[in-house]
Amino acid sequence: MDKVCTSLTLSSLDQHQFLARTMDVPVAEDWHVILMNQLTWQPALATERSISFPFIGGGRQVANRFVMADGVNSAGLACAELQFPIRAVYQSNLSTTKLNLTPQDLIFWVLFEHDSVSAVEADLANIELVARPWLVGDKIFSFHWIISDKNGECLIIESTKDGRLVVNSELGVLTNSPDYPTHVANLTTELNTNNGLAALKASAKQRVLANEIPTATNTPTTRFLYAAIAKLGTSQPLNHHEATNWLFNLLDQVAIPFTNDMLEHANYNFTHYQSICDTTELTYRFRSTMPNEKRTVLRFNLTRLLSLYPHQNFLLK
Repeated sequence: MDKVCTSLTLSSLDQHQFLARTMDVPVAEDWHVILMNQLTWQPALATERSISFPFIGGGRQVANRFVMADGVNSAGLACAELQFPIRAVYQSNLSTTKLNLTPQDLIFWVLFEHDSVSAVEADLANIELVARPWLVGDKIFSFHWIISDKNGECLIIESTKDGRLVVNSELGVLTNSPDYPTHVANLTTELNTNNGLAALKASAKQRVLANEIPTATNTPTTRFLYAAIAKLGTSQPLNHHEATNWLFNLLDQVAIPFTNDMLEHANYNFTHYQSICDTTELTYRFRSTMPNEKRTVLRFNLTRLLSLYPHQNFLLK
């Protein structure tokens, strides 16, 4: 089965900016809300580095390490990593002049060391993404990333056989393979226009009004189309309460519910959790979608947690 995480940005009329996602993986794992607030962090292939911006997000504990999948930092920068199978290609040799990062390192580098999308973009020339395992385990993961900030800017980062792709995305939607340009090409074909964002919005609005949004199936292509058309064709939420409700409703539409027969198929993905980063008020909303767990939305305020747990990592949920 295809890898089918979905992520998108959104802004509300009361000037809140959001990055939301589903976490879809095939193995039942314990995902938690984790505060990352130590003084330094350890890349897999370099010496310890200082932390400028602690963050909160969704992750797992593996041995004595926290593996993170998304989060928002104290400067209002958010990042989510999504699986990018087959298409992801990293450098095979270590750089002698740049900071070498494994795929799982990148989210830490982004959030611990940067305060905006523009800062990340300016610093990308100083890193190399290399095909090496992380600190725990021997697997090299295939990821691509969506990054957004409190200014409403959005960046997509992919590393493929053609090199590194960095896109300032007005669309602000990401799923899994194929690559981002192919998803955008599929969207313009579906909406029958290639005349820019305004034309896409006009066409998407007609689709939404006619209730003719493509069904989100278990493929990244249909989920990209669904999320993009729903976002483009829907009026901007009035406030952050309306925005988070709309986002969770959309995430429900692209989520994959767990069924018992999935236990018989090790590669069947299902949604473990949904999250929303508010980069304006520095909050992280988390809703578990695991079987036998209540679908309660938990809201965590990063500023408050940093004062409660100074200079330490803490598993919150």
